[in-house]
Amino acid sequence: MYKVFISSGGPDDFGRVLPRVHVSKDYLWPRGSGPNIMSSDPRLTSTSGKQETRLGGSLPPQSIVYWSRIGFGVLGGAVYNLLDPAAEGFVIGTLGAVGIGVMLYVLSILVVKYIFAFGPDVLAGPRKHISIGMGSYIIWLIFTMILLNTILHPGPA
Repeated sequence: MYKVFISSGGPDDFGRVLPRVHVSKDYLWPRGSGPNIMSSDPRLTSTSGKQETRLGGSLPPQSIVYWSRIGFGVLGGAVYNLLDPAAEGFVIGTLGAVGIGVMLYVLSILVVKYIFAFGPDVLAGPRKHISIGMGSYIIWLIFTMILLNTILHPGPA
């Protein structure tokens, strides 16, 4: 068994005190003893003294937006195949795909902006609530449309 602990290391070339990771294989510290892994250096501790909590646990806000856009893309592909506008013809099917895609992307922007409440300061940019995950949304929307269409409407045998 390995015991891993972190202590404050020495200063680097720029005068910063960096954490040092120690791994011990031979000795396991008894419960309640061992090295103090908390640093007294204020640069290594948080300002509030408490761990910051974020929506989604350990994911940063950009990742939450990215993965929610992928989820909306899969949802859009499923909605497209449930409504089945392609049965009305090529033009209606294409307009239905674009319409569903745009509507769900606008809905995802509203969710990010008003439900998740991620503003420009959290996402590091004034239009990041619009642009993060756009390509992944489009790819997963098209992929899910094609996959479900292939499963639900197989070609001739």
